[in-house]
Amino acid sequence: VCVCVCVVWWCGVSWWCSTHAGETMAGGGAPGGAEDAGLGVVWAFGAGDERRPYALRSIRYELLKNGLAVCTYAQPEKLNPMRQNTIWEMFVLLEHMTRDDAVHAALWTGEGRAFCAGADWAEPRPHVVHLPEDLREAHLARQRAPTQTDIACKSLSLAFHDFPKPSVVAVNGMAIGGGANMALLYHDLVVCSTAAKFKLPFSDLAITPELTSSKRLAAALGPAKAKEILLFGDWFGPEEVRPLVNAIVPPAELMSKALDLGGRLASHPNQQALRASKALMHTRERAALEAILDEENETILKALMSDDFRRTLKVARARSKTGGGKGGARGERAKL
Repeated sequence: VCVCVCVVWWCGVSWWCSTHAGETMAGGGAPGGAEDAGLGVVWAFGAGDERRPYALRSIRYELLKNGLAVCTYAQPEKLNPMRQNTIWEMFVLLEHMTRDDAVHAALWTGEGRAFCAGADWAEPRPHVVHLPEDLREAHLARQRAPTQTDIACKSLSLAFHDFPKPSVVAVNGMAIGGGANMALLYHDLVVCSTAAKFKLPFSDLAITPELTSSKRLAAALGPAKAKEILLFGDWFGPEEVRPLVNAIVPPAELMSKALDLGGRLASHPNQQALRASKALMHTRERAALEAILDEENETILKALMSDDFRRTLKVARARSKTGGGKGGARGERAKL
């Protein structure tokens, strides 16, 4: 099971995608003296609240003067896949932004033509994770870390759900599998470009939904539309999931709209009231979300042992060895 788990760690597998087509660290939380890798430096918290500067490698981080933290998935040449280091940095950023009093709200987006294309089938193994091992152990002890058997991404889903400050997402392009669920279900306000498009190809991968999508899509869109999205796995636009989206704007206006909404939240004079209001809604939901994620995880684990999945895995491995088919994976992905 663990081998299969690693293969489909995040359900938007990129081989499928390839063939189907402010002021940095302003304010009180800025760690000084750390080597900046170009994407920003944040505090990584370890055991006993020890904190250490960590230079980000997969996600760009900026803290604007108004208290809005901007987190950008910054691997556009790969369509911002969910590699293991990216997932770890999401946990680190959530922890950092929660503890940094200078952060009043968060804004997440993607660089380039994709928001998040899901898991990277071609990710080198063993996985490269830049966060030091002792800090990873501290996150694991808090259940704020990825694990091999958490296929439904329970820990990451709950970490976003528990983030106490307002969170806005600007969906700039394609979002597949876990990336689509992350865009539509992880944040308080959702702003989409008209160029945004989503796909949940679980049935094509011979697996089942995750990140609470099996229940929350039906609750928001109605059972018929949710089943259409999940069973067929076709592309859909933001207008088809309007109850989950706050605004749809032209690509040139996406960031200005998201920065305006995020800035209004970050500059609000009553920050405690905003957080208390969010907590009232989220606290009631948490137990239900945990149960959904446990059920999704159990179902995915069963799917990973099925003949359908073994056949799909064989095809996926063949595609990865041949470069994804005609023109190679890189060439095909460039057309998306």
